[in-house]
Amino acid sequence: MAEYFVQRPQCPACLSNDSRQLYRAEFNDAGIRHYLDQAYALVGPGIEYHYLQGVEYKLNKCASCGLIYQENIPNDELMEILYERWIDPRVVFERHKKQINTLAYYAKYAQEVMQMLAYFQQMPAGIKVLDAGMGWGKWARMAKAFGCDVYGNELSPARIDYAEAHGITVLSWDEIGTHKFDFINADQLFEHLPEPLDSLKHLAQALKPAGLIHVSVPDGHDLRRRLASMDWSAAKGSGNSLNLVSPLEHINCFHHNALIKLASNAGLQEVKLPLALQFAFSTNWRLPKAALKNVVNPIRQRLGRKGTNLFFRHGS
Repeated sequence: MAEYFVQRPQCPACLSNDSRQLYRAEFNDAGIRHYLDQAYALVGPGIEYHYLQGVEYKLNKCASCGLIYQENIPNDELMEILYERWIDPRVVFERHKKQINTLAYYAKYAQEVMQMLAYFQQMPAGIKVLDAGMGWGKWARMAKAFGCDVYGNELSPARIDYAEAHGITVLSWDEIGTHKFDFINADQLFEHLPEPLDSLKHLAQALKPAGLIHVSVPDGHDLRRRLASMDWSAAKGSGNSLNLVSPLEHINCFHHNALIKLASNAGLQEVKLPLALQFAFSTNWRLPKAALKNVVNPIRQRLGRKGTNLFFRHGS
């Protein structure tokens, strides 16, 4: 039903009115229903389609900044139904527990925290950090284990309870602005936010003058090719997967330049971590494939395809 959706008539990243429509179909279209049935089958009871009745999935591309975004998105009430019922926190937590039984799980987050600490060249206790949209608090818990002064932000009550039970101080969105952080981690967050520009400005105001914010989102550089086939049946992770523009969830799809422009509109500029720092604090050199990624990925991001895993600070 239309009362469970809100319309975004402007680009949410630059507020431009100049956009063109790439695709439109009813949320109850057979192709989209097939995609949603596949996507939510393993995480909860499934979609209740009467909430989507009479609403169109509209995919637009901003002519100014290049962001691809969904025009009709769930309102707050439907967002809560989506993330607390259709995606059942109890089911997701069981999958989370399986992940934390692997050494690779810890190695990834340890690498990120070590590289962050090496950048600031301070003892962990002197670094105040925020994990924005922290989920189950994976990054926040690792930063706390290193001794940082750690805060988190999250909307899901189940995830908040879990983080607090593990010693993470959780802030509401409004409370973030009453703090100043050395580092803000915003990993896999901005593709979900209704107002990414306002949200990034809000986080930027909570950065110390020399602070750093890490923004990582799915990379939409290949989306144009995928949209040519518009194969809603393509499995997640496959070459034609449309997970980048997943209905209801991935409401913003960035490529490198779109993310840079979003940051610029929020008064931020990109910071490139030194290659020597990235190499020195990389983990998981045991297997040849992982070791090759440790060497190639930082160089490729510096010299080749730029990607959407970036760091920003206040502009000069």
